[in-house]
Amino acid sequence: MARGKGAKLNGLIWGVTLLGGLLCAGVFAYFHFFHYSRSAWQHVPPGATMAARLDTERVLLYGPVRKHLLPLLDLGGTPDPKGRRERIREATGIDVARDIREVVVANGQGSTDFVMILGGKFSSVNVVRKIDEMFETEGHPTELADDSEILSFGAGKFGLHLAQADDGVLIIGLSEAVVRASLPANDVAENMGLPMKGAGGFALSGSLFDGSSGPARGMLARLTQLSDVKRVVGSVRFEENAILQASLELRDGVSAADLKSRLETLLAPLRLAAGFLPGDDVAGERSMLTRAQLSAKDEQVVKITTFLEATEIDRGARSLADMVRLAR
Repeated sequence: MARGKGAKLNGLIWGVTLLGGLLCAGVFAYFHFFHYSRSAWQHVPPGATMAARLDTERVLLYGPVRKHLLPLLDLGGTPDPKGRRERIREATGIDVARDIREVVVANGQGSTDFVMILGGKFSSVNVVRKIDEMFETEGHPTELADDSEILSFGAGKFGLHLAQADDGVLIIGLSEAVVRASLPANDVAENMGLPMKGAGGFALSGSLFDGSSGPARGMLARLTQLSDVKRVVGSVRFEENAILQASLELRDGVSAADLKSRLETLLAPLRLAAGFLPGDDVAGERSMLTRAQLSAKDEQVVKITTFLEATEIDRGARSLADMVRLAR
C-alpha cells in the first residue's frame, strides 16, 4: 500500500511540475511573441498642442475599417504586382495589419510639426535600414542621416522622415527636427491627459482655444465660447455604433453650467443648418452634430457625448477608400 501511495504521489508531483512548466512556457511565449506593452504615447513631441491615439487591434476588427480601409495597405506606387503591405513584410518582417498595435498622431505649433507614431511587435528589427533598402530596390531616392537614425524620403511638402526609438516605436513626420525630438521617451501625452486605454482617444491643449499657439489657432480662437477651456480630453469606443465622448476642462473660476449654456447657443444654429445643407451626410457628420448631448459634469467640466451609426461609418470608410484610390 505504501508503495502504491508513493507512486501516486510521484505521479502527482510530476503532473504538477509538467503543468507548471507548460504554464511558464505559455506565459513566456505570450510576453515574448504576442504581448505588446503600449509605449507609442511616450513619444509625443514636446510642444504638441493636439494628440490622438488609436488601438489598431480594436479598430481593425471593426467591420467598416476591415472591409474598406484595410485593403488600402496593399496599394503601392510601383508596377510590382505585390502590394505595398507585402513588400514591407518581405523587407522588414513586419505585417502592417498584424504587427502594428498602436497609432498615435500629434501636432504642434507649426504646420510641419505633425508626426505619426507607430508601436508594435518589431523592436528587434532595424526598420529604418530595411525601409531604406526597400526604397533603393524600388528606385525611390532616400537620404540616411549621418548617425543612421533618420531616413528622409520624398520631396518638398511631401517629404517625410522616419526614425525608430530605442523601444522599437517608429516615428514618421514632416520635420526632421520634430522627429528627432520625439525619439526620447517623455511624459508629454500624460501631461496632456491623452487617454491610454480603450479603442482610442484624443487631447487638445487649451492654447488652441485662447489663440496663443497651434496651427488651428486662427479658427478656434474666434470661438470665444471656448476661450475658457483649459484642455479637452476625449475617447472613442466601438460597440454596435461608435460612441464619442469629450470632456472640456475649464480654467479656474469658470462655471461649467455657464459654458454649457454658451455652447448650446453656439450649437443651436449649426444643428438647424445641418438639416438644410445640400449634398449627402456621407459619414454621419451632420447627424453626429444633431445627436450631441451636453452636460455639466461638475463645477469645472462640460461633457459632450455623441455617436455615429455603423451604417454611417461604413459609408464614410467606403468614400475615403474611393478617394485614396482615385488620388493614386
